[in-house]
Amino acid sequence: MFFKTKKVNFTKNILKINKTTKIYKYNINCENTKKLKKIKILHLSDTHFSKFKPNIKKNNELFSKLKNKKFDIIIHTGDIIEYSLNEFLKKDRNHLKNLKAKYGKYYVNGNHEYYNKKEKELETIMQTLNFENLSNKTKIIKLENNNNNNINLIGIDPFSNKNNNRLKINKNDFNLLITHNLDLIKKEKINLFNLILSGHLHSGEINLGIINGITILKLKKIFENKFKQTKKFKKLTKKTLSFIHPGMYTHSTKIYNLPRILTQKEGAVILKFK
Repeated sequence: MFFKTKKVNFTKNILKINKTTKIYKYNINCENTKKLKKIKILHLSDTHFSKFKPNIKKNNELFSKLKNKKFDIIIHTGDIIEYSLNEFLKKDRNHLKNLKAKYGKYYVNGNHEYYNKKEKELETIMQTLNFENLSNKTKIIKLENNNNNNINLIGIDPFSNKNNNRLKINKNDFNLLITHNLDLIKKEKINLFNLILSGHLHSGEINLGIINGITILKLKKIFENKFKQTKKFKKLTKKTLSFIHPGMYTHSTKIYNLPRILTQKEGAVILKFK
């Protein structure tokens, strides 16, 4: 499938894992991302690892497809767990441990990491899985055989009280922002970044016209959607390309196990730049 978004060229391929889960593969060709030529990124988000049995089954099927693939960078944009770290330790941590990336694996916290004050404990666990916490931190990734281009990987954790105004933007590098909730980033800062990867949108559980996950979040007053985002690529400025992950398992209780009607299925996203 080939499509364009304001002079951004994409080809999209979909690998079906099961009835509700897919792997989305995007080949991206645009002026904004030319410094990332031949780079492959696995983007995960909103995994909500938990003891809910349908989720465990989907995890097993999905990650068995991903563990033997080679990536340059792996990014998780938050809501790794639902609530319990014990269930994550028992059932799901090996899924993340088995993933491989040439330039490293990184994550930022989501709102679920803070609900039970699990962010510090989770960081200790994620270190054993070779994931680096970039919440309100920056990381320079020096790319090999890519005209000496660097990725300035910037993590913003909008749920913490730490000051993230000191994060360094390198004009000569490719500035890649990772955050859980794009809606909490100030509009005037958006143009500083070349690419933004995020999650949290939760519009995928059900979609019946104007009634969808975004509507529910707005009613709860925890989401404004000031950038009018959907779960796809969007050019926010002439310089800034954004992508919101479709989420994998946005809820773990049976009451939220709704059919995904007229909307994108859950899954993982692979981004390859040309």
